[in-house]
Amino acid sequence: MTCKKVEDRLLDYLDGNLPSEQVSEIKNHVQTCSSCANELKKLVRAKKTIELESDKCKVPNNFFSNVEARVNDHVLAEGEQGKRNWGINIAIALIGFIVISSFFITEGIVDMSGWWDKDREYHHLERAIEEGYGEQLNISVQDNGIEVTITEIIADELQTVLYYEIRDVEEQNHLTPVYEKIVINNEKELWPESLSYYSGLEGFSAHAMNNTYYEDENFNRGKLTYIPLEVDSGKIEISISELTFVDGDETEWYNTPSSTDLRTVEGDWSFDVPVKKHGMREYDLGEESFALFNNEIILKSLSVAPSNTILQLEHKIDRTNDEKEMQYFSIEAIKVNGKRFERDKFSHMPMTMTSQGDVVIAFDTIYFEEITDVEIILDQVSFLVHENIEIPIDPQDPMVEYNYNGTNISIIDVIEDENYTTIVLEEETHSTRQHEILFIEGFDQFGNRNTISSSLPIIIDQDGNEYTSEYFFKMDELDGAKMFVKEYMLQFEKRDGVQPVINKLVINGHRETILVDEVWKVENLLLK
Repeated sequence: MTCKKVEDRLLDYLDGNLPSEQVSEIKNHVQTCSSCANELKKLVRAKKTIELESDKCKVPNNFFSNVEARVNDHVLAEGEQGKRNWGINIAIALIGFIVISSFFITEGIVDMSGWWDKDREYHHLERAIEEGYGEQLNISVQDNGIEVTITEIIADELQTVLYYEIRDVEEQNHLTPVYEKIVINNEKELWPESLSYYSGLEGFSAHAMNNTYYEDENFNRGKLTYIPLEVDSGKIEISISELTFVDGDETEWYNTPSSTDLRTVEGDWSFDVPVKKHGMREYDLGEESFALFNNEIILKSLSVAPSNTILQLEHKIDRTNDEKEMQYFSIEAIKVNGKRFERDKFSHMPMTMTSQGDVVIAFDTIYFEEITDVEIILDQVSFLVHENIEIPIDPQDPMVEYNYNGTNISIIDVIEDENYTTIVLEEETHSTRQHEILFIEGFDQFGNRNTISSSLPIIIDQDGNEYTSEYFFKMDELDGAKMFVKEYMLQFEKRDGVQPVINKLVINGHRETILVDEVWKVENLLLK
């Protein structure tokens, strides 16, 4: 079976919709093809993350097929050429920071310099350790002049969090672990159910969120966040074999999916980390419902553990309006006993939404509060606006300009190389622009279509001040800030030696976000 056929069948493979002979062919293929194996791993991680988080968010039968159909409805899916990127597209649709995930999703660890609120983070950590729900460790290993220390650990039924320090003993450098060089050697002991469910797919446990902040010229701290352990106690045998050098400037934001084009140092930093998993409390929110732009939001449960808090909701999506559909709503914080608890953006699962309307959002822990009432504070609502606007492109003069929804869109470059034809579009940004992102397709002379392969975001606050995307993790500090896309790129692959010529663009719609000031209050919470 060819790569193309395998990629086209991965969704059905995960949903169990293929005959046994095709299942065997795909299994054999992914054992020898690293590209298809990586694509399958992305899909597996997306699906399993949701399954493991909560019984309320079990992935139903035909889940990925349903997501594919729904995403196609919203014109987010790749066309004929785009099947290869389904792993990332599904992850974008389901996991991460929903509004901006299409800008920032990566294959592995994300390193964020400066954006972690370390004071808030370590206040919660110290409280958990004081109460006996975490461990102070300080296990250090030094190699090649670099000392790595596992400082603390918290493990509960919501997530597993290891805190670390990295110090350059000999020089003035900041370093952070390389994603694929973090290995949990006994992952089969710690996650037996997950790894048996997806047999043959190693390394699932290393799909962690890594975030780092910098203390001084040669020292930084950070944490690795994993899925909940499937054992009550034991040890985590974790090895780091490569670190990458990064700039400690707090204006920088780093993706570190691979060591291929980074300056790195190799070594052996291996640890046996003792761990004990603690429980959680779950509160019934009484299926209380609230109306939001003709959509019903049902509050399901509040799960509270020493490491963080998980709010589960159900979004009854109103699909009666063919032109405009509410896609997403943002809850910025919760309040308990008059205290405000912010979104936990660096949780194992900061936010998840499925096409069926299941919503899971992480917040700072409220485990040590007396909980009777909770207030849920909303700040934004996003809508999908459906359209179908065709923009013809003259191959002899492709630099077309078009005004859409009050903003100018221009083709600023067409690049032809030995493998691809790439078209680059630019859209003006200003504080009165209504939409954040366009859903654009391109068509070539063969009728093949493709959607945006990459984009350049920018942040604008309500006063019109512009910020680069590195400010995403400080958007809470900016009044009325929203993220807009200013540049789009579409890429078509050469077929049978023929250079693609893009002759038409289609704008299928856009997303627009409005600010809201609404609070939902639930009283007299009861433990489940």
